[in-house]
Amino acid sequence: MKPNGTTIELRLYGKGGKERTGRIPKELYRRILEVYPEGMYLFQSRAGQHFKREYISREIARAARRVLGRSVSAHVLRHSRATDLLAVTGRIKAVSRLLGHSDEATTLRYYVHDAFSDEDLFGEVK
Repeated sequence: MKPNGTTIELRLYGKGGKERTGRIPKELYRRILEVYPEGMYLFQSRAGQHFKREYISREIARAARRVLGRSVSAHVLRHSRATDLLAVTGRIKAVSRLLGHSDEATTLRYYVHDAFSDEDLFGEVK
């Protein structure tokens, strides 16, 4: 954890043990610590162990089916956030870093779907 202005930078571990960083507002971090003392997992089992990634994904899908009537995965939420950030900011490099992609080309391949229309290429088509 590293303070940074009004946010706290956290070290996170993703799929395959890949280390990433994330930020949350300091106020949110303070409120989390009021309920969950350091050393406790934010989401943990009755035995005090952290939930496995697969369990969290399954629970997200179940909640989405219950609330939205369709399945939504954690991966879909990740892509939705990235798509939104890219649309709002246009910052492909920042989105690429946020996603942990080693190359911006990967991000471009998945998030930039752009093609010229017939009108773009040939003027008004009748």
